[in-house]
Amino acid sequence: MKYVLLIALREFAENAKTKGFWIGILLFPVMLFVGIRVPAFLQQRAVPTRYFVLLDASGDFEKVVDEELALAQFEKVLEENAKKAAEQISKEQFQAAASQPRPRLSRSQLRAMMLAQRTAGDGDVGSNEVKRKFVRVQPPPGVDAKDPKALLAALRPYLNGSKKYEVAPGKSEELFALVILPKDLEQTRTGVEYWCSNLADDSLKSLVERGLNDELRRREFVRTGVAQNEVERIQELRIAIEGKDPKRAEGAEKVGDIDEIRQWVPVGFVYLLWVAIFTVAQMLLNNTVEEKSNRIIEVLVSSVTPTELMFGKLLGIAAVGLTMVSAWIASLLFLLPTLGAEAKIAKLIFDAAVTPSLLTSFVLYFVLGYLLYAAIFLAMGSLVNSIKEAQNLMGPVMLIMFVPLITMMFIPKDPNGVLAVALSWVPLYTPFVMMNRMAASPPTFDVIGTSALLIVFVGIMIWLSGKIFRVGILRTGQPPKLLELVRWLRQ
Repeated sequence: MKYVLLIALREFAENAKTKGFWIGILLFPVMLFVGIRVPAFLQQRAVPTRYFVLLDASGDFEKVVDEELALAQFEKVLEENAKKAAEQISKEQFQAAASQPRPRLSRSQLRAMMLAQRTAGDGDVGSNEVKRKFVRVQPPPGVDAKDPKALLAALRPYLNGSKKYEVAPGKSEELFALVILPKDLEQTRTGVEYWCSNLADDSLKSLVERGLNDELRRREFVRTGVAQNEVERIQELRIAIEGKDPKRAEGAEKVGDIDEIRQWVPVGFVYLLWVAIFTVAQMLLNNTVEEKSNRIIEVLVSSVTPTELMFGKLLGIAAVGLTMVSAWIASLLFLLPTLGAEAKIAKLIFDAAVTPSLLTSFVLYFVLGYLLYAAIFLAMGSLVNSIKEAQNLMGPVMLIMFVPLITMMFIPKDPNGVLAVALSWVPLYTPFVMMNRMAASPPTFDVIGTSALLIVFVGIMIWLSGKIFRVGILRTGQPPKLLELVRWLRQ
């Protein structure tokens, strides 16, 4: 045991001194920060203001489009104000607000709020502080703005990016789109043209379409004598369904938004588990191949037995993996409170979801999953003499390890279904699938039975890996054939 611990300490020290170890630890908080902050930054700053020209041959719908753009901008302002308010409230207030259902304002409610601000003389409050996504500009001078063909011919160089469009005196920008509304739109409800070379961003198209549809419906209500206010009132009728969890104690059965999100938290654990196991097991494989190719392994075997060497490597790299995972979780706890409103909900979910049962399960399945795949990778490393040969053997193992990633989004929807239960009893998938099922409180028989089977399977794999490691670690030349491997296992 003394030599096993010495080798484990050596393995830990050797890996802790590598650049890859520190990059792996430091990269996670960087990715966390970038993943939370950058999308919000890009949403506000990186997306440019889109300029477009509108041709309304009928002259009836120009104001409709302008009002739809103003409504979209007003909604954006409300969202930004809500984020700023969330940054000012306490954690307890935020938790209380987040645990309650938050119904989205209807379009008629948004429109009423916007009109109320205008009536009060406030204009569109905050609109100038929030970057506008779309701005309508006038057609170029000297072109008949009522002739679609002439206008399209004049604007085509601007639409395809060949020329910049003068959106204001002395200011030229790219022209994003041209919207053409036909003269008989109200009668035919067809013929609207949307000219734009950017096919990925269809938000302007959706806004125009939504505004025109609402206006045409309103006019149809007026024409048929139906009171639009009554129609809107009826359309906004909603039934509030209150979720209840029968597994909870009496009086605490109510289910909030956080409870529903919590069901998906194990997916994050599964992904973290997969990354940690794969990273650490591959580290063990690379170390073994490198030491074997450099003949360092022969020096080590002259002082300790192959079995002591193998267990020392397993323990040392396991310590490396636990250190990395602990550093990741610590950085998560440290960074989330500092990232503002964008991270408050993530911190709330993290606090609610990281329970002793989930953490205990994660540590258990990490250790067992690591030992299982480490035994496989260790045996592979003892068979080959170079990283290139090892990569050829990794193909089948990678295919096996991809199955939990493919199914991890489906299992939370049916955690006790046939697929989830069947995969739980396959030891190669047990750590990932059972971790994914933990939020749904799987049957005790499944938890104990699959864990016992996994422990037995891990023991068998370590025993078989030891047989291969003992012979293969000092072997040179071509990797052994399948029949030769079988003979090693029978010795």
